[in-house]
Amino acid sequence: MASTINQLIRERKNVYRELKRAMRRLDSYQEEAERMINRVLARKRSVPDVEDYSELIQKVAEVGSAHNSLQHLLEQYSDVFT
Repeated sequence: MASTINQLIRERKNVYRELKRAMRRLDSYQEEAERMINRVLARKRSVPDVEDYSELIQKVAEVGSAHNSLQHLLEQYSDVFT
């Protein structure tokens, strides 16, 4: 019985660790996108161009992908706690 309880504890803690990593990845993508936007807005003379816009679209796509990955993990691990 003790090994199954310990196994359950390890499994659930591993779920939380993986979710924490996914949340950090999402947060870092969001911060990167915000820094990029702030950098473009801070320019004094340079007008945002197509490259800036395409870079922003890429950053937003990374944020969306990380969010979808996190959502998938949450759905995948929901049965661990039932």
